[in-house]
Amino acid sequence: MPGATQAGATDEWDVLLREFVIKDSQLDLRGKNLTYVSPKLWEKYDKTLTFLDLSDNAELGKVGIPEEIANLKALRKLRLVNCGLTSIPKSILQMTTLESLELEKNKLTGFFDDEEHNQLTVKLESLTYINLNGNQLSEIPKVLQYVPNLAQLHMHMNKVSSLNVLCRDRFSSLEVLDLGGNKITEVPVAFVKML
Repeated sequence: MPGATQAGATDEWDVLLREFVIKDSQLDLRGKNLTYVSPKLWEKYDKTLTFLDLSDNAELGKVGIPEEIANLKALRKLRLVNCGLTSIPKSILQMTTLESLELEKNKLTGFFDDEEHNQLTVKLESLTYINLNGNQLSEIPKVLQYVPNLAQLHMHMNKVSSLNVLCRDRFSSLEVLDLGGNKITEVPVAFVKML
């Protein structure tokens, strides 16, 4: 909705929700030139939406994704690829039903690294897949050690230089690790023993 104001775009969100929601559970708004995420999304589909794709909406990076995204209580797959995001809402850490999180090709320099987290603050017990490819992350996010069922971690083309955080028993469910195109120069013996 190029050039639309938030108040003026409300009707456009009504149209988007009416035309692009499939069976009240899937919403694909890739490349729709969105300038913000409307509260109508979680007001109407808080208990039914399982798939949300807001990828290729570069303007979202200017305003960010609202904390209220976590009000989508049934959401299993969230795609925010190529949105120009420099951060993501902390409320995502509370999304218990989320299975797949795709944040590829954004401008993330950190992933919840600004504060301490533990098993009480991270509720991502269903998350098995995360894609952080093509960002600017310099380390494997420590918060991921509190994601007990993480099976796939994709961090291709970042600035990661150390595997030390992976040398913990908490990553025992990890089956796929993609760290190609990073700055890793050595593999710790502790990591090799985990394989």
